[in-house]
Amino acid sequence: MIRVVVIDDEPFLLRNIKQSIEQADPDYRIVGEAYDGEEALHIIKTAKPDVIFTDIRMPVMDGLELITELKKNETEAEIIILSGYKEFDYAKKAMKLGVSDYLLKPINPVSLENLLSEIKMKLKAGKKSQQTLWLRNQVKYAAARRGHENDFLSLFGEYKYFHLFLLCIGPYHTVTGYSVGNPRFSDPDEIIGTTVSELIREDEDFWIADGAMSNERVLLFGSKAFSFQKGRLENLSFQLNTVLEEIIPPITV
Repeated sequence: MIRVVVIDDEPFLLRNIKQSIEQADPDYRIVGEAYDGEEALHIIKTAKPDVIFTDIRMPVMDGLELITELKKNETEAEIIILSGYKEFDYAKKAMKLGVSDYLLKPINPVSLENLLSEIKMKLKAGKKSQQTLWLRNQVKYAAARRGHENDFLSLFGEYKYFHLFLLCIGPYHTVTGYSVGNPRFSDPDEIIGTTVSELIREDEDFWIADGAMSNERVLLFGSKAFSFQKGRLENLSFQLNTVLEEIIPPITV
């Protein structure tokens, strides 16, 4: 679920924007609304949205002032401004403040759908990077595995089932002066990732991290279902083993 706060001083437009967002993409959920920037600051602090849609011209605190305050507070949410044609100069000022994008009112349904799709891809990529970094830290710093339950839940809470693979790519090389390499397979992570991407479903995902040794990779699977279907793990193991056998590089002295 992508959490959204909408700010507009006109009740009719506010209601219309909320409905348009949720109808355009069910992954978006409205978690807060406000009629001016000052009210919005309190709501945003509590609701912690992923995306903020805000009007430019509002009483008490307008959109530009709101954006300035949000940037001071280092808000990580994607900020989308809503403006009319007459307010385009305000929109340009807002873009300089670092907002993600803008929509002209009245909102075009196609433009909204395209924007929501782009934001979702960006948020997903950002979260994937955080998840991969978390996994790498757990592998690299064994002691860090304890006491980070909250981080795990915030990053992986939507997944119900996990499976962990330790992949060994080629022989161990522990003698100084030995090198392992093959130009054809300079990026095993990409090869593994491509293989796995073709096998998983939409409600599944995976993350790759370096193992304790240079020829090891840790592969974590997550499923939003409570388990993988019978036989899928065996098939996945077989496919990975087939790929790894093909990319074992030679040792040159």
